[in-house]
Amino acid sequence: MACFRFWAALLLAVLRAYSVSAQNYTANSAEDSTVIASLYCGPFISPSKTVASLSELPDNVRYKLDSYIKDRLGESAYSRVRFLEGRVVDVDSVLKRPNNYKWNICSYYLCFTFQGAIAQIGLDRWGQPINALTLPDVRRYPERTNWISRSAALQIAKRKRVVRKNTRPEDVYSELSYAPELGIMRWIMTVRQRKTDFASDMRKIVLNAHTGEVLRIRKYESHSNF
Repeated sequence: MACFRFWAALLLAVLRAYSVSAQNYTANSAEDSTVIASLYCGPFISPSKTVASLSELPDNVRYKLDSYIKDRLGESAYSRVRFLEGRVVDVDSVLKRPNNYKWNICSYYLCFTFQGAIAQIGLDRWGQPINALTLPDVRRYPERTNWISRSAALQIAKRKRVVRKNTRPEDVYSELSYAPELGIMRWIMTVRQRKTDFASDMRKIVLNAHTGEVLRIRKYESHSNF
């Protein structure tokens, strides 16, 4: 029964995340395709329970969370952040069992939406961030508050011939995500052009989502054993 509840919760998280993605990235034409967003809030750790509202957090954790997000985003951007879902992990129980975790386990994994992007943060039991919020520090860099639309990113991918005239809409996958090493949001567009049942040509373009600058273009071949 516990296993069933876990997988039911996972399925619900996937559906909720996809629903947010679909609401924020409405197709503008037949060339638009699925936007891949975060499908689960944090790593797979048990035991844990779902947080449906920030009011479920202890007052001291909520206070520190609010202060951190306001300091990172500023008051104006903070007002546009919306809570999506979260999980509380029983860290003590997890650490008592044999495990091979190679990272610091957070007590709270929380997911938010902001201007179409899905952001995550990981907190310890006192509300201090272990995993930083996956959004730019826009209070210090206000020019990173906004980013180009998916349609604009798609046009750049076309000009760079990553997306071509014969590319099928269902073969284009888009992801809007945070690049912590650069402190910016980025658009990642990947095109899969099938050659055989077991091989595909892959083309990927990475853009600075704030300026549209091309950060990287990569072409490679993908193979499947199935």
